[in-house]
Amino acid sequence: HWLATPKGVHGLQDAPLHADGYPAPASYKKEASDTYVLTSQAMDFVREEVVAKRPWALHLSLLKPHPPFLAPEPYNAKFHPARVDLPAPGRRAESVEAEAAVHPFLKAEHANGTSRPLLQNDTGSVAEVTDAELRELRSAYYGLISEVDDNLGRLMATLAELGEDRQTLIIFTSDHGELLGEHRLRGKIGFHDGAFHVPLLVCDPRPSAAGACGTTVTAFTQHVDIAPTILDYLGLRVPRQIDGKTLRCFAEQQTGEPADWRSCALWEYDFRHRSSGEALRRDWGLDMDECSILVLRTKTRKLVHFGGSLPQLLFDLEKDPGELVDVSNDVKYAPDFRQLVSQLLSWRVKHANRSLTHLRIGTGGSLLRFDDTSGQGVEASGEDPKMLAHRPKKPRVAS
Repeated sequence: HWLATPKGVHGLQDAPLHADGYPAPASYKKEASDTYVLTSQAMDFVREEVVAKRPWALHLSLLKPHPPFLAPEPYNAKFHPARVDLPAPGRRAESVEAEAAVHPFLKAEHANGTSRPLLQNDTGSVAEVTDAELRELRSAYYGLISEVDDNLGRLMATLAELGEDRQTLIIFTSDHGELLGEHRLRGKIGFHDGAFHVPLLVCDPRPSAAGACGTTVTAFTQHVDIAPTILDYLGLRVPRQIDGKTLRCFAEQQTGEPADWRSCALWEYDFRHRSSGEALRRDWGLDMDECSILVLRTKTRKLVHFGGSLPQLLFDLEKDPGELVDVSNDVKYAPDFRQLVSQLLSWRVKHANRSLTHLRIGTGGSLLRFDDTSGQGVEASGEDPKMLAHRPKKPRVAS
């Protein structure tokens, strides 16, 4: 069976390419793939709800594209490896040694070499991968993207058939990116843009949003914006502990981003579970909670803050969009470095865990306080039907 992984030069190897040069397909038919089956279940659910005349909401989570990069026929043969692109020159250094020299974290990630079989493994270094192998990897990944595209097309066609496309808010995104050879890495590890810059498509069916149809938003948006966006469209309050902002404004305002929109994106990465984390705990004296990365990215600069005694990184994205040259020790960038560190600390203060902030315990039960434009805090019972769908309580105003 082709899924067997016989011993080879690198210990384990993938199934050989087909005679026509395409990656070998998965052992199952496309109709048996998790992508197809889950999409079919989603289509059946929508039909049932529409027939029953019930309002509905659906969260469809498709695993692919994801390791193992094994696409069923015909998706394995959508993109010939010989015609597939490689990472742009500015997205990977000339050698793994040059990549490893940027930071101890990258050195630790590359220390274990490449895990094989290549198509079936997950994150890590691809330092020992040839360009031909990397093209095969990317070909299989692109094939899985095509499979997702076709199946979402099936779901959209079902919505149109039922007349639901004209009254359904659709949001499409991904939980993480894929380096696919950039910086001689694969997967979602580290801090590079390729692992965190993901698609976000919002389809607002209202006629009032028609002017925004097909437009591209260049402002910084984040996953924390999705929940407040959905709540806003449903006319519900956004809980205090949610950090994001509604994206509805971009559908209703075609003149650019709002004046108070964010000027940067922030994300975190925890590497305590990786072999690189074990190595850095041993060699740099980190404890488990210091094996983390916090990134602040503006349109022109990128600050990468590591826990413990690990050095920080600063990239000039105007001159170095591929994040290859650390300028944190360049005196010319000292003002930028200080400003970004201050901005990062301010963000941490503002967005600390607020699950229990603005919570008051009284004789009437728990009271959640919300900000409003009057400067007073409007308190509503934790049993308010708009909050927890319990029995109603009369909200009261507190100074």
